[in-house]
Amino acid sequence: MAPKDKYTDPKLRDEVKEEIHQGDKGGKPGQWSARKAQMMAAEYKKRGGSYNTSKEEGQSETQKHLDQWTKEDWQTKEGSGTAKKENGTRKRYLPKQAWEQMSDEEKEETDNKKVNESKKGKQFVGNTSKAKSARKDASRDAREAQDESQQGSADDADAKGHKHNTRARQTRSSDRKKNTSGDKSETEDKNNGGKKQSAGEKRSAGQSKEPNKKTKNQQPDEVDDDED
Repeated sequence: MAPKDKYTDPKLRDEVKEEIHQGDKGGKPGQWSARKAQMMAAEYKKRGGSYNTSKEEGQSETQKHLDQWTKEDWQTKEGSGTAKKENGTRKRYLPKQAWEQMSDEEKEETDNKKVNESKKGKQFVGNTSKAKSARKDASRDAREAQDESQQGSADDADAKGHKHNTRARQTRSSDRKKNTSGDKSETEDKNNGGKKQSAGEKRSAGQSKEPNKKTKNQQPDEVDDDED
């Protein structure tokens, strides 16, 4: 799928991208940054934009990194979501967990390095060794947490599917039992009907003998009448 085919409104997406790119929020005007990419995605959705693919299917590697970056809760050491200061300089932006792994002195060291270099017009300024290590640890933990979350979702889906299949098998088994019971009842009814019929035939046979006995007993009466 072509990149623009992922968006339900490619024109709106281009408009938002240009506005964010030329703005001074999240980075210098005309320069791109991870912060600007995050702002662009949020603004596109805010204006009614959506996507033609699922989040996983439509994401490029860069977008996946951006998504992880968002989940890592990047911020300044003070906890602000804005790195740009009023005087135009920029503060260090790191995952919340990375800041938590550093001492106050280590936080100041990497933050001052970013501020001082940004005064010279540099947008990308490397971290101190401690900050770099803390950032890697935070990113690794975030990936592991995301993997666990995805695996948990997959397990839930498997469990639901297993439960559905179990119910379906139980339903089929119940239907078979009902059918078997119905056939058995029908067979019993037929057998019982046959027995009743045989009994009826026996009674009819027994009744047919009684008139013969009566006729034999009445013969002397008839002879007496003739003699009179």
